[in-house]
Amino acid sequence: MRNDLKRRFDSLELYMKKEVEAVTERVKTEQTGRVDSLKELSGELRDLARGIEKKTSQLEEQASKAQRDILQQILDQSKSLSEEIQEHRKELSAAQDQAVQQLRTEKTDRAALAALFMEASMRLNNEFTIPDGK
Repeated sequence: MRNDLKRRFDSLELYMKKEVEAVTERVKTEQTGRVDSLKELSGELRDLARGIEKKTSQLEEQASKAQRDILQQILDQSKSLSEEIQEHRKELSAAQDQAVQQLRTEKTDRAALAALFMEASMRLNNEFTIPDGK
């Protein structure tokens, strides 16, 4: 019976050793798998970070270019409007000068107008006499 018990105990011990070795091997395999997964995930995260950084840089460049384009358009429109305003000012000034000149040439001389009114007044009052040409 002792031999039988010893044999069973040895058999149980051998079984336990095999089970412990199997569990240890599974744990090592799982740990290696996790390490590999972590390395792979770390690489993917680095690649993703590089991609995000590159995309951010591209977006910053595009925004900067768009801002420069808009500022250039504003400057061009400002120059165009300034030139247009200057042209209109010149046209209005020329029209005003022409109107003033026209008024000067078409206005009646004050002395002639005064003489005309004086003659009309005298005729209405029968004070105007026409000298005889004799």
